[in-house]
Amino acid sequence: MLEDLAASTFGFWVVAWIMAFGDSALLLEPGKFVFTVPRNFHPKLKSSSVPFTLKNKELIFSIYSVPFRLFIVSDISASSGGPRDTFKMLSTTFRRERRARSLVVVALVAMLLLIAGPMMSASRGVQFSIIMLLPSLYALGIAASAIIWSHRKSFGLSNGTALKISAELVLCPVCVVNVLKRISLAQSWQPNTVSVAHFCSSPKEALHAVSENLQFHGEQVHGFGLD
Repeated sequence: MLEDLAASTFGFWVVAWIMAFGDSALLLEPGKFVFTVPRNFHPKLKSSSVPFTLKNKELIFSIYSVPFRLFIVSDISASSGGPRDTFKMLSTTFRRERRARSLVVVALVAMLLLIAGPMMSASRGVQFSIIMLLPSLYALGIAASAIIWSHRKSFGLSNGTALKISAELVLCPVCVVNVLKRISLAQSWQPNTVSVAHFCSSPKEALHAVSENLQFHGEQVHGFGLD
């Protein structure tokens, strides 16, 4: 079956898309939530109140839920540092996302190449599409790696983490489309969910969604400021 897929007109690009979607997968343990930080510093909850779960963990595909965005993973049981600390973390996340604009461009171009691959394969053949597009994907992987390494401190990455991410992108350039996911998960902080939700444009709705998510997992909502 795999041999037939690899030999088919779209086989190479089907595998590439499977790798891209698989790499974007994120499994959240009960009590953990994903937020993005827009320009107005009012975070947006991206976790569902009725999530799709795998082994009691919420399955999120960043390529769909938070495409080309930095995001925050919060924890309902994390200690709350107060509104000032939470706002500082939100503003830092927003600034890092602005500094990552060059990475967003690289990721977008990589996505366009993955879209163009099957189209070119259908019109000119799979071998022609690979010869024309694969070198560009590797070049994007190298470019993203260079950006991450040169701006590792601005992105809040240690030398070891930046080197690891850079190596992954060079070895598997398809993963460039998920580069911001890697940076997001590499952040050292994990803020309190309730503290972050209070900064949302509609805190009551965010807290209600958090409460429903916890109840879906069978978690207690008492003691977290949700009741």
